[in-house]
Amino acid sequence: MQKKSILMSMLLVLAVTLSFLTHFDGGNNAKADANSVIISEVYYDTQVSYEPDEYVAIHNPLSEAVDLSGWQIGEIGTKAVFPDGTLIESGETLYIVREANVALEQNILNGIAPDFEYSDNTVDEVPNMEGDAPRFANNGDEVLLRDPDHNLVDIVIYGESDYDGDGWTGDSIPTGSSGDVLVRNTNEKTGVLVDTDTYNDWVSLKGNPLAESDELRTYKQAQSRFDLERFEFTGSVTAYTSPDSSYEVLSTLIDSAMVSIDLSVYQMHSPYLTEHLVDALERGVEVRAHFDGGPVGGLTDETRWVSQQLYEAGGQVRYITLDRDEDRHKRYRWDHSKYAIIDEEKLLVQSENWKRTGVPVDNSAGNRGYGVVIENEDVAQYYLDVFETDWDDRFPDVVAHSPNHDVYGNPPEDFDPDYSIPTGNYEAQFESKTIDGDFVVTPVIAPDTSFLIEDSILGMINSASDYVYVDQMYSHAHWGAQDDGPETHPNIYMEEVIDAGRNGATVRFLLGDSWLDPDNSRDNTNTISYLNDISDDENLDLEAKLVDSSSIGIDKTHNKAVVADDQVLISSINWSKNSGKNNREAAVIIENEEVANFYKEVFEHDWVGGNPSFVYEDFEDGWKSSYSAGDVELQSGSWHFDNALTGSHSSDKKIGDRSARIRSNGSISMNYDAPEAQYISFYHANFGSDTEGEITVYKSTDEGNSWIELSETFKSQYDLERVILTVDEPNDVRFKIEVTGPSGERINIDDFEIMGY
Repeated sequence: MQKKSILMSMLLVLAVTLSFLTHFDGGNNAKADANSVIISEVYYDTQVSYEPDEYVAIHNPLSEAVDLSGWQIGEIGTKAVFPDGTLIESGETLYIVREANVALEQNILNGIAPDFEYSDNTVDEVPNMEGDAPRFANNGDEVLLRDPDHNLVDIVIYGESDYDGDGWTGDSIPTGSSGDVLVRNTNEKTGVLVDTDTYNDWVSLKGNPLAESDELRTYKQAQSRFDLERFEFTGSVTAYTSPDSSYEVLSTLIDSAMVSIDLSVYQMHSPYLTEHLVDALERGVEVRAHFDGGPVGGLTDETRWVSQQLYEAGGQVRYITLDRDEDRHKRYRWDHSKYAIIDEEKLLVQSENWKRTGVPVDNSAGNRGYGVVIENEDVAQYYLDVFETDWDDRFPDVVAHSPNHDVYGNPPEDFDPDYSIPTGNYEAQFESKTIDGDFVVTPVIAPDTSFLIEDSILGMINSASDYVYVDQMYSHAHWGAQDDGPETHPNIYMEEVIDAGRNGATVRFLLGDSWLDPDNSRDNTNTISYLNDISDDENLDLEAKLVDSSSIGIDKTHNKAVVADDQVLISSINWSKNSGKNNREAAVIIENEEVANFYKEVFEHDWVGGNPSFVYEDFEDGWKSSYSAGDVELQSGSWHFDNALTGSHSSDKKIGDRSARIRSNGSISMNYDAPEAQYISFYHANFGSDTEGEITVYKSTDEGNSWIELSETFKSQYDLERVILTVDEPNDVRFKIEVTGPSGERINIDDFEIMGY
């Protein structure tokens, strides 16, 4: 990659500095607990030989400017001195680098021009500090800020430093790996920079009780720092799933583009989606595609072929890459995101790569994944800012497709793309659904906002009071190494879900059944044991199990989703530590009941293994108009209604024309047996404005002579809601639904199903 001239780099950086402040503001808009100028960042162990791009940032949290003339920044033995006339304005952050030319070439400040350099004067436009040129040791050191009278203003201690003087209390900040930047913590609630003169000011997430012993959020050089934002709007959202409708949604969306398509995908192999992108280019649409240049297993010829087709049709393709010999250091371990922006006004986010099984042409085969299209310019613009940052070729790790490049060029001339269309046994039943209404959308970007405690994913789970459904390809039982455990290295997402169960929510955890390794303590099989043991020990309404891919008819679950009350997370973020900490990932949280219910229905289908019910009762046939005890012939067979009837009143909650209505101290029960039952499900809701009724479900394996309680008593609510209960009964069985509560309370029951093995 050719290096620009220093002057040209400087002019480009200065020209775009303001546009980048939204995602790397260095705390310019932050305040702090401090009563003086403070050190806000330290980059001491860089990835360039001899580390000429070391830097320190200082921030002014005060309400007025501070004259820095004669102030000193450095270590104990050496110091660089600010020249006369230097001011730091209120709320301003100054970046002081060792050599500005290397900082610019590496773009370590993500588009921000250095304010000072303190070694050789390498860029005329960057003022040079006086005094020494301090070097900060990789294994540990002190960074001191002093005023002109040599009074200590602020100090940062890290690694193996043996400093025991003023200005610091307790342990030093743990050192990280090469490329890590120390960044002062910000209080999520107040937005204030934390300043207690201890390592807690710097070690991210130490305040999270789920991560007391684990340093989670680290900052790598040049990574973005997007803030978490919430967008409230009235508009349209399209919910879809794979394999049911993902190809139809993506191809239709591409075909609708009039101006631009900006695409960021970990891997793209699909020749059919490529053809749609080429068609868009041929009708004048600008297409930019961003791929990971070093995915697991290496860059494939399939992706090179896709890049070739787009390039030859007039599109642009760039990769995020790693080449240490060329001083090309990846900002993220992998760019694992899967999103697209259409005409700068529509955003698509999904869990699936653009491959044969992720977005299958024939929906009878493929992975289970969730996706969403959000039609809102503000949300699209947020992601466009992310895209522009990752696309920016001033970062050395960004390399454009070039036909003759050994790695990032065309595939071999004899390469033929795979146009075969897999087919299978999946019966597609979830058509995409466009929903009009009011929405709250929160983009989640890893690593920028993926580990926030108050909001983001953890906040979404924490807010759930009714149910939390988790559908993940994998969720490590714990983070850290195999010989670690949940006590020392918790999976903070999963622990938050467990806490939701402790707080009364119904929790269901569905994990992938591919690539299982029970000898690995973090494997899905051990995750399930860990979760179910906690549920048993604490008597929680929590259950975890492997998805039954073969019964459903899918290749595997590749999902990374959570459905909780009226919210849903659509995501590329796996529940490993690496995914949220080191990768570029893309997700959205959508708050809307109808959207959440769409994915809830898909989850419940997969939870029961896609099993069709062999007993189904919708209470539409047959009629019982009084509460007196008696039998009623329904389409599934004879039922006994006691203090119950079939209701068609406007206050009856029902899916069709009728539902069962049970009054307090009443019940409905089957007069016949089903040959087996793995699960049962039904919808329930309070009749009219009633609120105090409660439901208990029983089973009988002796033709109704005795009844065994199948579920704990639970309350209903205003709107119909589906409940799924595990039965695991291989023999003849029948069921009874009983309502208790104050006299006169009524509950509706509809669409009762029994599912076998």
